Amino acid sequence: MPKRLGGETTTNESGESGGIPDRSEYVSGRNHILVIDGTRYTLVPSRPNGRTLYFFFGFPPGSTSDQEMREEEAPFIEDDVIYAAEQGFTVIYDLEGTAQDLGNAIFDPQAYGIYWSGHGNGRGYIWTSDDRLIAPESIRSGVAAGRQVAPNLSYFILAACNSAQIAEEWQGVLPSQCRFEGWVDTVSTSQGIDFTDSGRFGDSLFPHGGTNPDMELRDYIDAALRETRD
Repeated sequence: MPKRLGGETTTNESGESGGIPDRSEYVSGRNHILVIDGTRYTLVPSRPNGRTLYFFFGFPPGSTSDQEMREEEAPFIEDDVIYAAEQGFTVIYDLEGTAQDLGNAIFDPQAYGIYWSGHGNGRGYIWTSDDRLIAPESIRSGVAAGRQVAPNLSYFILAACNSAQIAEEWQGVLPSQCRFEGWVDTVSTSQGIDFTDSGRFGDSLFPHGGTNPDMELRDYIDAALRETRD
């Protein structure tokens, strides 16, 4: 059963969720309720604005090196997770995003932003935690089956190697106003941290190699926030 938390931290008996380190201590807060369901953390703000932002890690659970990479990047993403909840967004933060999780986010009518960190292949597709390969055609298939891509989606970010190789294809399956961000070549941990560190280090140190190198995750969140107020 999911666990609901306020401004306090609790863990299960092992101190872990789904066999991976528990992150509830880092995403708890006074202004939101934290609901934990396996590797998924849902932050429900005290004054929700009716919009949802998604933050996913898509690394395979069986790889020690990938889990270490995720744990290194997590603190820099989590300050944005907290920030988004403080602005009134309902936040879904999932440490092991599956193909179904990503599909549910893309077709969620309340989704305003999606951030995905994981592996990509040489063709610009992305791998999920359940070893599924997601391509733009995967989204088209959902649309053909009668589903609608989130109409107000503000950004769709794939922090995965080579995802920008087919940026036009990804952009083509998104709403016209949605900003796509992908990585042209490989993504290093330093680049990922630079993109999510809310500007503490600056792009000049570790340019993230994305399609919009002057934009960081916080910039996309702020843009989505402005759009909710227009």
